[in-house]
Amino acid sequence: MPSAARDLSPDPPYRRADVARRIADLIRSDLHAGRLEEQLPYEWDLLRRYNASRGATREALRLLSDQGVLRRLPGVGTLRRVDRTAIRMHQAAAAIHIVDADTMDAGKIGGARMQAETIAHDRLAAPAAVAEALEIPVGEDVLFTEALIRIDGTPHRLRSSWIPVSRVPGMDHDSVARLPPDVLRELFSMSLSFRRFVIEATTADAAVAELLEIEPGAATLVNERVLETAEGLPIEFGFTRHRSDRSFFYAAGTDS
Repeated sequence: MPSAARDLSPDPPYRRADVARRIADLIRSDLHAGRLEEQLPYEWDLLRRYNASRGATREALRLLSDQGVLRRLPGVGTLRRVDRTAIRMHQAAAAIHIVDADTMDAGKIGGARMQAETIAHDRLAAPAAVAEALEIPVGEDVLFTEALIRIDGTPHRLRSSWIPVSRVPGMDHDSVARLPPDVLRELFSMSLSFRRFVIEATTADAAVAELLEIEPGAATLVNERVLETAEGLPIEFGFTRHRSDRSFFYAAGTDS
């Protein structure tokens, strides 16, 4: 797949806004999974859980407050919204294909039409939220990547991945020029399935808006996922932000 990746030697500096988005995603995941109570823990506990700085954590909480996920009350603390509802699917789809919306049944978009620009590529110690999602020890090495996906030259989605290095030793620096699911399927020579798939509507902060070339505050669709092998081994945890004016989700049953 062609790539317009930025200079990766050494890795490009990761902006504070991008780090805050990464932490906000982990907090969002913990909220979805019920790992956080209505009142969030004290700041120091959040710093330890997400291996984050105070500045990045506070910015992440601000982002989630702006998006209506959290409420920050003076003298009380930070609370999660309890007036939100969720649509629960009995089983997530085994595979997702990106196709042209006007034909729906056309072949999967790829090749020269789809380009991935690397935004981040880091080998990190797994924060608690990541370790729990991947069922690995806290602090174990994970590969974090984030890429901007363009289709026909237009930014469509921003995709991040956490991959356990011990389970996927073939994922290396050169792999970031391609989409992680494609590389993972090749390395494992098998189809992968979703253990967890969550879709949420939210708004774009300034950093995301700049990358996706949309207005700050514009609607986006965020999905959270955990991919696993046929043996039930989690090998990828991540998030994708979709431009709502360029994407929609469609599911159909199969013939029996």
